[in-house]
Amino acid sequence: MRDRSFPSGFLPVSAGNVRTERLADIYRHSPLFQALRNADNITGKCGRCAFRTLCGGSRARAYAVTGDPLASDPLCPYQPRAIV
Repeated sequence: MRDRSFPSGFLPVSAGNVRTERLADIYRHSPLFQALRNADNITGKCGRCAFRTLCGGSRARAYAVTGDPLASDPLCPYQPRAIV
């Protein structure tokens, strides 16, 4: 685990190995980092929220509760308005 790269200290999903890859390459090319950088990949209410590109919710909290770092932040109190 000591040679692994993680998006956050609170998100225990490895994006790559810093002993075998440059950190910049991991950041640019890792499927995990690419998915996290694209707000369109976020699902649930966070994925529909008008603020998803500014906020995005807590990816670590989403992972802790659902096992999916791209799921909605389960503790977000904001409720997006329904489209009528």
